[in-house]
Amino acid sequence: MKALLLLIFILANLFAAYPRTYSAMGTPLYKTLPSLTHLSKAKIFKQENPQFLSFINKTYKTKKEGFWCDKNKKSSDIAQRRAKYVKDLRTLIKEELKLEKLIVKKMNYIIDKKMPQTYRYFKRSNHEVFKTNKKLRNKMAKYDKQLKKTQTQEKKKNANKAKDKKKKANANLRTSKNLNGLWSAQTKKETYTLKLKGNTFSMSTDDGYYLFDSTGTYNAKNSNFTLAIVSVTQSKKGKNPHTRHASLTQSYKIKKISTTQLWIQRPHTDILKFTKK
Repeated sequence: MKALLLLIFILANLFAAYPRTYSAMGTPLYKTLPSLTHLSKAKIFKQENPQFLSFINKTYKTKKEGFWCDKNKKSSDIAQRRAKYVKDLRTLIKEELKLEKLIVKKMNYIIDKKMPQTYRYFKRSNHEVFKTNKKLRNKMAKYDKQLKKTQTQEKKKNANKAKDKKKKANANLRTSKNLNGLWSAQTKKETYTLKLKGNTFSMSTDDGYYLFDSTGTYNAKNSNFTLAIVSVTQSKKGKNPHTRHASLTQSYKIKKISTTQLWIQRPHTDILKFTKK
């Protein structure tokens, strides 16, 4: 049992995150290292970067010394090393307070000047001062609400832009510029050929026995594709064609439309899947 407890004690010291010697002073200091390292890379701290790096390097060296004191308690010069270690800690604490004041000052500046990207970078550091400084904490909370509101407005604005863009693109697909040309479709029983030019159309329907040719004008808007038929010609193999004037309207629903596809459907009929030739 004693051997097991000794092993646990040794492992706890070996893998300790922070030195045990003067831990009340050292641990809070060492915990700031990741956040300070993060903040030191901010562009807004370009001039102060050497100050940050100097502090970070000295703190890591001091931390190493703290671990030495943990492991060498029976060393002949432990008293001298401990005295120097605690002195270095006090010096570093004073330096860290200066950096803390600098961070607070910069964060206030960032909020006042409305610098959201830099603000978010600062927040990601999770520096303790953002929690302990009540005045700054309240200011950050207020700015967070403003950012959330702005973000919601931007999201809505972008969504509307995307919607308008899609609407415009869909409208363009329904113009004669896109629809002009020769289109063909095939069903189980019939072959369709549709020619569109400007706002006019001519469509041939061949069922293998009869051939129907219709002409007129068309309109494509939203989900509707409408043919205003003015003439129909019916012909049969070996027979003379018969043409008659008409005043008919055929309404289709647009099921799919692109630069190469036009799928339209009348109620209770198959979809005519036209492709551009």
